[in-house]
Amino acid sequence: LEAVRQDGLALAEADTARRADREVVVAAASQNPETLALAPAELRADRQTVLEAMARAGHDVLRHAAPELLADRRFALSVVRLNGHALGMLAAEFRADEEVILAAVRQSAAAALRAPERLLSEPSFARRLVEANGSVLRHLPQVFRSDRAMVRAAVARDGAALALAAPRLRADREIAFEAVRQSVAALRHVALDLQNDREFLLAAASFESAVLQAAPETLRKDAGFVRQVVSANAAAYRYAPPELRALREVAWLALRQDGLLLQFAPPEVRADRSSVLLAVAGNGLALRF
Repeated sequence: LEAVRQDGLALAEADTARRADREVVVAAASQNPETLALAPAELRADRQTVLEAMARAGHDVLRHAAPELLADRRFALSVVRLNGHALGMLAAEFRADEEVILAAVRQSAAAALRAPERLLSEPSFARRLVEANGSVLRHLPQVFRSDRAMVRAAVARDGAALALAAPRLRADREIAFEAVRQSVAALRHVALDLQNDREFLLAAASFESAVLQAAPETLRKDAGFVRQVVSANAAAYRYAPPELRALREVAWLALRQDGLLLQFAPPEVRADRSSVLLAVAGNGLALRF
């Protein structure tokens, strides 16, 4: 066993009993996928053996799996759930099987590159794909990047998919909001006008506190804006600039909602008896800070 862990090809020198040992075969294939070819037919046709070896060594192991195993749809689904890229190693019938493709795309958006173009161009199936993995929009026909319903479905699954949308859709308030709510990082892909839109950012921050951290510097330093954000979502207090976190009015807006936010307050607030009492009144554990 130790020998094949060091060099998978050592399996070639092993006796018949060792070659028929599943643990030895998996260890050898993990070190060198090609060594699965040295295993007896019953192990190359064994679902558990091949899947375990694939989990450790990647989908190249499939080159030496038994033909009857590769012809098994249940096995094909297990394979792509483990490694979406393995779709390209499967028989043509499975590469054109919608459920197999969907399972592969859930694991890796790039698996769509192995699917037939006719299926990727079909709007109803393309919609199912982006609902499974928003990033797959990158691998679909360009026309879908301008399709509002398609883009909205994609960003609802993966906010970063907004980067793939047509400019007019990155400026669509509803789509942009959906993307940012799903992932704050999507804010950098939102149209510039919306990135500086006070109303839009306030609405987004009410759902996701980290929006305040990603907001333009002019708004992050605007005491009025920060007060509005913290009032709507106390958790955003931690992302305010230190000088605004030190303002009693801002600090108290946060502490009234969640005393534990005292941990993010600057020293002068934590040294203020009234502020500490307010925090502790909301949550006794705030006394730790």
